[in-house]
Amino acid sequence: MNKGELLPRNKKTFKGFKTLKEIKFKTTRMLVQKGKNGRPDEIVAIFMRPELDNIAAKFKSKYK
Repeated sequence: MNKGELLPRNKKTFKGFKTLKEIKFKTTRMLVQKGKNGRPDEIVAIFMRPELDNIAAKFKSKYK
C-alpha cells in the first residue's frame, strides 16, 4: 500500500477468474475485485499462499 492505494506492480488475473485480481506480497495474497461506478477496488479475501487452491475452489461458484 502506498498512501492508502494498492500498488499494481504485483497484480495479475487470479487463476481463470475474469473479475478477480491477485495481489502478491511475500507469503500473503489478496484478492481484489474492481470497484463499480468509479468506486475503489474491493478486497474480497486475504490469505496465505498455501491456501491458494482452496480459495480458488470456493470462489468458482461465486465469481467469474
